[in-house]
Amino acid sequence: MSRRVSLLAELIVNFLLPWLCYRWGKPHWGEMGGLLLSAAPPIVWSLWELWRNRRVDALSMLVLLGIALSLLAMLLGGSEKMMLLRESLLSGLFGGAFLLSLLFPRPLVFYLARATIERREEGGESDVIGCGGRWSFGG
Repeated sequence: MSRRVSLLAELIVNFLLPWLCYRWGKPHWGEMGGLLLSAAPPIVWSLWELWRNRRVDALSMLVLLGIALSLLAMLLGGSEKMMLLRESLLSGLFGGAFLLSLLFPRPLVFYLARATIERREEGGESDVIGCGGRWSFGG
């Protein structure tokens, strides 16, 4: 599969399908049902990628962790607005972790990029080592 087709498929599964699931599920099961249904396409996509590649993708694991934490928080109860508030809190916590990692020699984004290079390149071990060797802290 070409990179453009792969990127288009990821955009459809991770952005368009959750929106469509929400729009379809909300009239049938309410806002909470629509929100829960919108989590299904990214979960299925991440599990499919894990099964297909037989490798753990760091970014997919972050997405699955966020969805799992959201579903766990949903079990604690509350209204739809509380669920959306918890979603925002989780996003803020992930964002804060990425911002705080800028204080370290190699931020979290470095490790995510390295994992992505390793996953996308068949014999990418030399590229991964080169990526770490070229990294310099500009501060």
